[in-house]
Amino acid sequence: MKIPIQLENCPITDSTVELRFTPDVHRDAIFGYIYKELKKKYESTSRLNILDLPEQVRNSDPSFQFSPHYKIYNEDYAIQIGPRMLSIGFLNQYPGWNNFSREIKYLYDILFELEITKSIDRIGLRYINFFDFNIFPFLKLKIELYDSEIDPKNAVFRTEIIKENFKNTLQIANNATFNRQVGSVIDIDCFRDLNNVSSLDEVLSLFDKMHRLEKKLFFELLQDSLVKKLKPSYQ
Repeated sequence: MKIPIQLENCPITDSTVELRFTPDVHRDAIFGYIYKELKKKYESTSRLNILDLPEQVRNSDPSFQFSPHYKIYNEDYAIQIGPRMLSIGFLNQYPGWNNFSREIKYLYDILFELEITKSIDRIGLRYINFFDFNIFPFLKLKIELYDSEIDPKNAVFRTEIIKENFKNTLQIANNATFNRQVGSVIDIDCFRDLNNVSSLDEVLSLFDKMHRLEKKLFFELLQDSLVKKLKPSYQ
C-alpha cells in the first residue's frame, strides 16, 4: 500500500508524545530541573489541578503516578511535566512529523543530559483525527449483526492491535465534537513498555517506528475515496 507523505486537508487535531520514567532525584525536584533548561524557549507556565490534592493522595493513588503537574508552552508547543512523565504536543496546526520530531528530540535530549532518570519505562505516541461527517461509511471496517451489515449511529468502536511489539489502541467514534462541530474521530494511541533502554538515539528510533506504524494503520482504515478527499501528496 502506498502511503502519502502529507495531506493538504490534514485531519489531525491533536498529537502527543509521552515518555514515562523512574526518577533518580526527588520526585518534587523533576519540574525544577527541566524547567530551568526550557524556560527561555517556553515562557508560559501553568500549575495543573492535581496539585490541589493532598500530597499523600497524589503519591498513594496509582491512578495519579503518571499525571502531569505542570504545563509550559509557547506559540507552537505545550510540554507537560510530572514526577514520572514528560510529554509534548503541538498547538494550533499540526506542524508535520519532521518539525514535530525535531522538537521531540530537543526536549528529550535535555532530559537525558540532565541524568535525572534511573530508567525509561514506557513511551507513547497518540494521534487524534477529526472529520466533520460520519466516518464509518468511508472505512474498510464492517460491523455486522447476525450476518447483516449495520449502519452505526452514535457508535464507538474500540480495539487493541499489536504490531511489532507495540500496542495500538484504536478508537473510532461518530458522535464526537470538535470546535462546536459534530463529526467523527479516529484516535490511535501507540505505546510500548521498555526494559534496559538508556540511550536517546534508541528512544527516538522507537518514536519514528511508532509514527510509521500509526500512519500505516490510519491509511489502511480509509477507503480510497476518502484518501482522495484529503488531497494526498506522494514521493
